[in-house]
Amino acid sequence: MNVRLLADPADRRFVTRLWHQALLVVLACTAGLMSVALYLAAPGPMVTDDVGVFHVLATALLAGSVILVMRLLVVIFRGSDDEGPG
Repeated sequence: MNVRLLADPADRRFVTRLWHQALLVVLACTAGLMSVALYLAAPGPMVTDDVGVFHVLATALLAGSVILVMRLLVVIFRGSDDEGPG
């Protein structure tokens, strides 16, 4: 009896989709944590009189993290295109 793991293309697509979702989670969490760390750090070199460069970078990372989380939620809740009868 010859049984191969992931011999079916649908199984490979499923594992690939899970891997991509896991990578999105890791990237979103890392960007969010880096954003918090930059907000808590000193403002760094000043861009204007009130805003430091670390706060600008933290805001950009936070926006990127939110975008990644929203993309992940869309992928999760939309479901798979190949689900259904057949």
